[in-house]
Amino acid sequence: MKIKLFIITIIITMFNINPSQGLSKDRAPVIHIGKYHLLSCGHNSVLLDESRGLSMDILTETKLANWTSQVIKEKYLSLTIKVELDNNGFPIQLDQAYDSNPRLQIISQGPNQVAARIFFSLYSQDEISYGTGTIDLYIFDGRINIIPSIFIDYKEKLKIFRAGLTLTLPAGGNRFEIKNPLCKFEKEMWIQKFGEDRARFELSLENKAGQKAIIGWLRNRYPKFLYLREIDQDPQKDKLYEKWPPWISQRGPQFGWKFNEDSALEGRTPEDGPWTLNFLWVSNGCEVPRGGYQAFNSPLVIALGKTESEVEMNWESYSNPKKPVAIQGDFRFYNEIEGVYEIDSKGKPLEVIFDGTENLTDRQIVARIWNFKGSGGYEFKADGQPVLYSLLNDGDLIDDPMVFIKKEATGPARQAIVSFHLPKGKKIKLKMQATAGMQLTYQMYSELETY
Repeated sequence: MKIKLFIITIIITMFNINPSQGLSKDRAPVIHIGKYHLLSCGHNSVLLDESRGLSMDILTETKLANWTSQVIKEKYLSLTIKVELDNNGFPIQLDQAYDSNPRLQIISQGPNQVAARIFFSLYSQDEISYGTGTIDLYIFDGRINIIPSIFIDYKEKLKIFRAGLTLTLPAGGNRFEIKNPLCKFEKEMWIQKFGEDRARFELSLENKAGQKAIIGWLRNRYPKFLYLREIDQDPQKDKLYEKWPPWISQRGPQFGWKFNEDSALEGRTPEDGPWTLNFLWVSNGCEVPRGGYQAFNSPLVIALGKTESEVEMNWESYSNPKKPVAIQGDFRFYNEIEGVYEIDSKGKPLEVIFDGTENLTDRQIVARIWNFKGSGGYEFKADGQPVLYSLLNDGDLIDDPMVFIKKEATGPARQAIVSFHLPKGKKIKLKMQATAGMQLTYQMYSELETY
């Protein structure tokens, strides 16, 4: 009996579950059932369909009460990668969904985050491969960060006519507004170019059920070299990596949706039928370098919520970060690819103040704290109250980015993902300290492995 109670205590501690709410399977961060994979955090869930290249559906909280075939059929919006090639005037359609043998790799999971990578090939309908792709997913409560990346191989006489990420919404009662750049459309078919390199993009959506979202990114085109030491500073002055930069930023053109001057959002928004929004790197053709490939890499963030104010809070939390003040430890930078504050604990107790006194909305704070030492327990509190956290081990890649990549992460926790609510008009002091106890650490798959 004591052994059984001990095991239950471990499960409750690891997933931060309230025992009175039960251990229902829909609360697990990752669920695999047949060809479907459900990745969840808080009110957000992403459903991946292995029979369709792991194309994704965004589900709402109300669809997670029970796991049934009806749940799988009902969705808020769907996303898939699509490419159209031109073979001397004859179109060839490629779709992520044509790959019947994709691969899903869970990078990390916990009570307040899920990270994963999708691997797929870009096939035509006659099962000929013309390239490969990945999609990185970072799922938090109220926000999903999506990073699509594709590589189109060179083939004689072929060029790329269109390439991008297609988002679809079920028919009926949908509304949208492009807030940045501000514009309006009266036709059912339209196209809007992305604009200046440093400009952000922001699109608000609402479906017939009143579910709301903001979709966008902070820069149309990122600097040529994306360093993460100070991601918003001049990259030429930051020669040392704080940690490895995203692998997607190290090959191909500059990171971002603005591949060329024709990059744009194309919409088909009929009054009664389903909607299609195409986020296009290429809308009017481009060549593939002879003997090589053409690469496209971009970030896309989806902020979700039941109300307009909740969506605005989740979007502001990501898009308008405020620098915290470190009393103990060292705040290093805001990582806008994942939307997390990066903090070095230096292997000691941590104390950081997040100031929301000038914020117009509440904020959801997500911080990655690293350089942990030892193998005991850890305690995280915001103004004295326990907060959600995940203990992770990434193979010590943060300590020295110039060593060879380790395929297997092993050992005690080296970092944590911490999340908490910051009310507008208030300051919150986040404290971390080591305690006596047992450590439950997720052994991560390396984000740097691309195979």
